[in-house]
Amino acid sequence: KGAGIISSLFTVTISGFFAFASSLDHVGILTRNVEDAAIVTDVLKGKDENDMTTLKTDRTEYSTHLEDSIKGKKLFYIKEICNLEEYSKQSTELKETLSDFKILLDKCRELGFIVEEVSIDKKSLETIYPTYMTISCAEATSNNSNLTGILFGPRPKADNVDDLMIKARTKGFSELIKRRFILGSYILQKENQEKLFLNAGRVRRIIVDKINELFEKYDGMILPASGGPAPKIEGTTEELTDDEVVLENHLAIANFGGMPSITIPFTMI
Repeated sequence: KGAGIISSLFTVTISGFFAFASSLDHVGILTRNVEDAAIVTDVLKGKDENDMTTLKTDRTEYSTHLEDSIKGKKLFYIKEICNLEEYSKQSTELKETLSDFKILLDKCRELGFIVEEVSIDKKSLETIYPTYMTISCAEATSNNSNLTGILFGPRPKADNVDDLMIKARTKGFSELIKRRFILGSYILQKENQEKLFLNAGRVRRIIVDKINELFEKYDGMILPASGGPAPKIEGTTEELTDDEVVLENHLAIANFGGMPSITIPFTMI
């Protein structure tokens, strides 16, 4: 299990990366400890002339501040995500995760953090998943439209141009990814853009504005990263229960707002 912490501090360029969903993409750093993550972040953060979304660095070297006092720093967690009573299906894994998370919050308080509970309308939280899927599928379809097999992408053996493009856009992709491309094409159709894609952008802005409003008072948001261990690859689907729609997708908030986040294992704390 892991705890996800989201804040609003710095930017890291995505210039040169192969885009999936451009407005949601971010650099992921996998390290064995927080210090290594801070060192890599110090190297990557800051202004990149090839990425208009980046900001000038404040020249802070985060790796040199790991031992700074955190006394008085304020964190918030969302009641509708972290309270067991909010869930209709209370599995053993979910109970253990939320119980351990409450212990983690107590330890944060012992260390000097001020940790407070906030409430966000659950209907707003339930929009995170469909909003993410709508935007990401549309942007993924657009970003991969250059996979023709002629100028870009693999060039499989084919009898004609049409067959070449079909194979280039399907070969190597799982059924899940192909399904997302189909959804993206549907979302971007002229008659659907206002109702689906543009509305998803509006919902995204509402969510980000709410979180930014909270960041005016708090230094960060802390939440359990999921309701249990990672699922096995075999048998995994995109179908989610009403409970999982919120619990397994809330970290997309950071993608919505371009906010830095870190996930740290906490089971053994």
